[in-house]
Amino acid sequence: WVEMGENDVESLFVRKGYKVIYPENHTVLEQINMVSHANSFAATEGSIAHISMFASSSTKIQILMKANYVNSYQCCINQMADLDVEYINVNNLHDIVQI
Repeated sequence: WVEMGENDVESLFVRKGYKVIYPENHTVLEQINMVSHANSFAATEGSIAHISMFASSSTKIQILMKANYVNSYQCCINQMADLDVEYINVNNLHDIVQI
C-alpha cells in the first residue's frame, strides 16, 4: 500500500472492472442500495467495510488489509451476514498484483 499508493490500488481495481465509489458523495441509503445489488465489492478494512452487512451472501467481497490484523467487528459482520470474504494484504505488493 505504501509502495503503490491508494491511487495505484484504485487504478488496479478499475482495470479489473470495478467502479470506485466515494461514500461521502452518496447518502447512506444509496450506499446500501449499491452494496445490496453488487456482484462484487471491495473496500479497505475498517468501518467503511462494515456496509458489507447489506451485501448478499453470494456477493464476492474483498477487504484490503492495511494493518497486520483482522478487524474483529468485521469478523462478526461476516459471520452474521453469512459472507464469504477474501482478505488481501495490501502491504505486500505481490498480493496486490495477484488481484
